Amino acid sequence: MLTAGHLAGKAAIASAMVDVPAMAAGYARSARWLDGEEVAKHFEQKAAAIATSDIANIGTVGGDFLESAGASALLDRLRLQPGALSTRTFVGGQAVGARVDEGKGMRTSFLAVTQGQLQPLIHQATTVVTGELLALAARSGVGLQRYLAETLAKAAYDAEATSFLDASFAGSAVSQSGATPIASSGNTAANIDTDLAALVAAYLAANNSLESAALILSPAAAVRLSFLRSSGTIAFPGITVLGGTLGGLPVFVSSGADVAGASPAESIVALVDRRRVSYWSGEIELLRSNEATLQLADSVTQSSVATVTATSLVSMFQANAVALSARIHSGWLAAEGSVQIIEGF
Repeated sequence: MLTAGHLAGKAAIASAMVDVPAMAAGYARSARWLDGEEVAKHFEQKAAAIATSDIANIGTVGGDFLESAGASALLDRLRLQPGALSTRTFVGGQAVGARVDEGKGMRTSFLAVTQGQLQPLIHQATTVVTGELLALAARSGVGLQRYLAETLAKAAYDAEATSFLDASFAGSAVSQSGATPIASSGNTAANIDTDLAALVAAYLAANNSLESAALILSPAAAVRLSFLRSSGTIAFPGITVLGGTLGGLPVFVSSGADVAGASPAESIVALVDRRRVSYWSGEIELLRSNEATLQLADSVTQSSVATVTATSLVSMFQANAVALSARIHSGWLAAEGSVQIIEGF
């Protein structure tokens, strides 16, 4: 029988090799583990949560979406603690161990545990293309299909990452953590060293573990750090736009760290204890319609739960257009102090 801890270990290996659940199942079987079949079934169950009928409906773009999701899904890449929807979820602090000398008392530590329910959230990306373009994508091979899939995947998963890190959103992990943001002291290598040291100090003061720590940067911040020099040498050689390491800590790059609407552009740096944030990853819906009537606007006024404002709508059928939509269902619960951030980076 595969224990939860054993499954988590083998699943982490398979996921590190292949991001797509169905393909990870194949890897688990090919690895010839004694318990490979049970690990494979774990991934097949995860893949079954994806709305496969919708993937068939959206065509070959749907299959490419699943492959593109691995690179865009920040919270999946972080490997947070698995959580369950609509059940009591616990995320806690760190116990402290110590040697006990003969005749001496045992050291004790207070273990604070946060309990709550993961609230389901939906993040979506919808785009409209012409019927001719979608037909061309079906005939032209992988290039255009993959572009459409990557565009949908990046938009939907960036929206999820933004909600996770947005301090102005009450349901974000940053807000749930309740940490006091650290203001950036400047853009020089010395300033950044000072800010990162303060970030790590605040992280440790909240009883987090460096062994499960992960840094999150925006793409612009990652590139800026990779070019930054101090006394003629590269100050942070381990950083690229794809991630890397900083101070020995793994770095994950996501547009979710950008601060929306900030002028001039700014971002946050987040330090997350992955063992103290619980994450539920639900269904993925991929939808296609050439019969819908849509409001084509960034700020949509249409609603089914409030007074509807009159607006102009466009018929997909009349315009020979197709609406493609990706919706991802997820939720998280962060323990107090588990996410620390630098603002104005």
